[in-house]
Amino acid sequence: MTRPVRFAHFGVGKMGSMIVQFALDKGGELVAAFGGSQRTVGRDAGTLIGQEPLGIIVSPADQAETILAQVKPDICTVSTTGTLEQMAPTLRACIRAGANCVVIGEEAAWPWTTAADL
Repeated sequence: MTRPVRFAHFGVGKMGSMIVQFALDKGGELVAAFGGSQRTVGRDAGTLIGQEPLGIIVSPADQAETILAQVKPDICTVSTTGTLEQMAPTLRACIRAGANCVVIGEEAAWPWTTAADL
């Protein structure tokens, strides 16, 4: 690939901040960030990860489908929750946008054992 991997991230807490920083360090381009708390929504993603502002404001997760359709990420990184049932709306929004998903949720490792229907 001759251009940076464009990624959107869900969940800018401790783990999410580390994931975003790692992706940026490897040359990724953050195109959107989503959160579910008043602590993160409306703030610059760079500031939340302890860096200079990136110009990417954390949006509410319920706006993801619309925003992802506009920014067209290559991948979505997800560090929100561990259960597939809780992650399903996020993953569906990413898939509808044509993005692959990288997920840290523990159920994602063996989904057929705990959430086969999903």
